[in-house]
Amino acid sequence: MTIERWTDYEAIAAILRQPEQALSMGDDESTPILASIAPQTLANHLFVLVRVAGAPGALWGLAKRNAVLWEAHVCILPALRKPAARDRAFQIMLDWVWNNLPCERLISEIPACNWQAIRYARRNGAAEFGRNPKAWLKGGKLWDLVCMGIGKPATAVE
Repeated sequence: MTIERWTDYEAIAAILRQPEQALSMGDDESTPILASIAPQTLANHLFVLVRVAGAPGALWGLAKRNAVLWEAHVCILPALRKPAARDRAFQIMLDWVWNNLPCERLISEIPACNWQAIRYARRNGAAEFGRNPKAWLKGGKLWDLVCMGIGKPATAVE
């Protein structure tokens, strides 16, 4: 696996526009919007790609929230369907974040209906720190957003 900061916005948009990605990432309002997303216009976002044998395996959208807090949006692609490979990619991404960004804490808000993403985050060291109740509309139903985060380890290279 290799990792790189990715600025190929056409390729990023093509990934985000894939129906299965838009369906899993979006809520009832944003899913149609993802079909026309222009990643280069997202202020304070950068994108990082993990490749598996040269093919895109995982895409992380990282949004700067303040001087030390970043928010992650994770997109797992078919090249990383095995749990061990997904976990390895998560750790590679985390190492990249800690060593390349002024990030002390990485967070994500995951819809409670996306139990696979919650389990993935927990398995890789993220902890739930709260919930935003009934804040996600998916399939006509309101779901909680599970607030998860992980702090920079003391051993990260600075």
